[in-house]
Formats: sequence, C-alpha cells, structure tokens
Amino acid sequence: MKDLLIAAALALPLIVHAQDWKQEPDTVLGIALGQPLDNDAIKSCGGVQAQDEQPAISVCALDKPRFGDGPILLSGIPIAAFKTGAVMREGGVVSQIELAGSNDRFDEAKQILAERYGKPTKVGKSTVQNRAGASFQSEQLTWRGKKVLLVLDQRAGNVTDFVATFTHLDTAAKTGAATDGKVKREASRL
Repeated sequence: MKDLLIAAALALPLIVHAQDWKQEPDTVLGIALGQPLDNDAIKSCGGVQAQDEQPAISVCALDKPRFGDGPILLSGIPIAAFKTGAVMREGGVVSQIELAGSNDRFDEAKQILAERYGKPTKVGKSTVQNRAGASFQSEQLTWRGKKVLLVLDQRAGNVTDFVATFTHLDTAAKTGAATDGKVKREASRL
C-alpha cells in the first residue's frame, strides 16, 4: 500500500503538467497530429505548383511511400534550425512528427520550442558515447500535455544531430496495443 501511495505521489506532477500545458500543439508545420493524412496531402519537393495554389502544409516531401503508412520524409522546413523531418502514420492517422537538425543548432531549436510551447515539464541529462569511445553530454527536454508529448533530444541516437519528436498520445497508445496483440499472436506460433 505504501508503494502504491509513493507511486501515485510521483505520478501526480505529471498528471498536473499534462493538464496545464496551455501551448499544447494540435498541428506541426500545418500537419495535424492524430488526424488522417494521405500521401498526396504534402506536395513533393521539386514538383511544379501553380502560382494560385496556396498549400496548407508549407513543407514538401522528399520521399513518400508508394502504398500504405510508411514515413513521409520532409524537407523545406521553414525554420533554419531544422533541416529534415518525417511524418509517421498508423492506419493513415498521423502518430508522430519528427524534426531533426545539426547538433550545433540545438540551443537555437531549444529556444524556438520554448518560445512556442512554453517551459518544458521535464529536463534530463545523460551521456552518449560514439563508436570511437568518446563521451558527450546530452540534454533531453520534455513537454507533456493531454494529447501530445514533445521530446527534444540533443543527441538522438548519434552525437551529431538532435531530434524533436511530437507524438500524438492516443494514436500511439492504439498502435502500442495493436503491436502488443500482434506480438502475442506471433509468440503463440512458436
């Protein structure tokens, strides 16, 4: 019982922060989180566009899947700190949007996100090691709302790039449940 009370006390600040994030996004670069998005909703980079067309989505797609929900790779991001991005979908619904940039622009990205979305709900530090064995400090900032989780990771899997990941929590939870069911089915076949 004591452990349950301690766990509840630790979780309470996360719940309060989730409800208090006043600048929680529902779109990123004109792409709606948790909403359907087909492959043609984002224009291809280098494609010809009529001058009277005003696309709602300002970025362009470097690569689109031919079929299904593969990632749509983004370019033309109108913020200098971010050089590339990707849109992940589950069942045609946007579950995550990732924006990446060179680590030398991490502080700039951090300031931009804090200006737009407010103070992060959590800041963490870790150490990342490259293949040569050199260690680097890494910072991770987290904003958590009712529907969206935003994580800015200074060294996301490598020492040269940062990644900002916007996750639609309901869509990700449905995906996780479906994956759990698939794993159980596959495990029963062994």
